[in-house]
Amino acid sequence: MTMMVSALAVAVAVLLVRGGRCGSVRGSTRTWKHEVVRSAMESVDDFSSLNCNNELDTAKCDPWTELYGAEQLVSDKVIIECGKCVEMDLPEPQLTLLEGIDIHGKLIFPDGYDLILRTPVLVIQGELEMYSTKAVDGTPSVRIILIAGGEDTFVPIDNNEGKCGGESCFIGKKAVVVAGGKVNVKGLPDQTPTWVKLHDVELDLDSDIPKESEINPWVPPPSNGNCNPDGIYFRMNFNEGCGDRESFAASPGSKSTCTSNSFKVFDRSSSLHGSQLDMKYFRACLEANRKYLLTVQVRLSKAGTAAGTSNACNDNGLDCMELYQEVMSSSFTRRKSIIWQERPSLGAKFGELVTIAVEIVFDADDLDAGNIYQLIKLDGLASDVDVEIESLSFFLPPAMLFPLPGKLCEGLAPPTGDAEHGGYGSPYPFYPTHPWILASIEPDTIVPGNSFFRVRGRSDRVNADAGLAWDIEKACLHEGAYLRFSADIRLPVGSSQDPFE
Repeated sequence: MTMMVSALAVAVAVLLVRGGRCGSVRGSTRTWKHEVVRSAMESVDDFSSLNCNNELDTAKCDPWTELYGAEQLVSDKVIIECGKCVEMDLPEPQLTLLEGIDIHGKLIFPDGYDLILRTPVLVIQGELEMYSTKAVDGTPSVRIILIAGGEDTFVPIDNNEGKCGGESCFIGKKAVVVAGGKVNVKGLPDQTPTWVKLHDVELDLDSDIPKESEINPWVPPPSNGNCNPDGIYFRMNFNEGCGDRESFAASPGSKSTCTSNSFKVFDRSSSLHGSQLDMKYFRACLEANRKYLLTVQVRLSKAGTAAGTSNACNDNGLDCMELYQEVMSSSFTRRKSIIWQERPSLGAKFGELVTIAVEIVFDADDLDAGNIYQLIKLDGLASDVDVEIESLSFFLPPAMLFPLPGKLCEGLAPPTGDAEHGGYGSPYPFYPTHPWILASIEPDTIVPGNSFFRVRGRSDRVNADAGLAWDIEKACLHEGAYLRFSADIRLPVGSSQDPFE
């Protein structure tokens, strides 16, 4: 919710407790979300102006900064004493009151003053005055944003004491309450023939939901008899055996074996030797300009080197893992397309399991039926490094990860924000903001049964803005709407891993 004052508008949900019964003023016809608020306030007695404010009109106004300081973040509830006048003079353009504000006296926002005030509750037992005489330009002078907080109450004072049965008055969440006080908002020139209406800027879920998604909907795979209708073209956990050794194998010049839980590539005679997925087995099911997901779980080892030791990529930026596509056309032209490259910032160590999760889009040349071969290859490491692949999956993004028409705006984050969607390690539809970092879904070793998004490879100072991102339904965004974001983030203390998980 917001309250804005300028030569423009005021937008807020207000609960009025006045010299009559309690009433509500709202701009939409939506019913109350908390019926308990209505029932609690219907039982209150009439509120009136506070006697302790009888001399308020002649009181000298003290600057806000003298009484409450110049901090932009205030953790305690602010109470403006009855009979006192306070004029806002904070030099900064924003102020956040984590526990809210209860105005017993008077708070004035003078003409020409600009501020964004964030608070979970605004109680006015005294007076609130806001002025702005500038021309209408669409930019508010004062904007009050109601932020998330718990269920709230306020305590009536002076001659209103006991109006809620001798107890605190329950007002629910994100409330603006006028309890016997008054609000003077002068946000338009005096000659304006009308007044500013109170209105609700929340999304009306009954009428404002867009009917069509601006994000492409899920499309089934081609109706080819050999194509998995779920779009899963290759999935292998090698603790169940090595399965199809034709579509996935070691590249020529190296040896491979099936261990108890991995596909191991060893005796590599060059850094160009590693493992490869032969796409000719899936080519008939693939479509140009469509997004596919590939996840690989890799563990590196080296004879005579202890687990936990940094690999050569960490030490000197050489001999780093590289995931790429290699295509040989019918004219014997070889084309290499980099999908992902390891950087020293990844911090991968010998013996550590690394999840590589990437998105791949093929073009028409990649899928040309005349191509001699089309391979997805993982190599680049020094030849004395052994590579163990513990799982590999190649698949279309599952249908469950796409928005459903009619429910597009129930949440602007995808319905997979708890990392429990079972995407075989892929964070899709979330993705890393930079090509050199890795984002994946991994099992939680602290909380059994839980999974989490992990972002790795951002330990370089230049990567401070690197992280996780997702696309938002633009059709759900409205001018003037304020969005709330929340996330649980774990920063493992003392961990040798990248410090953002």
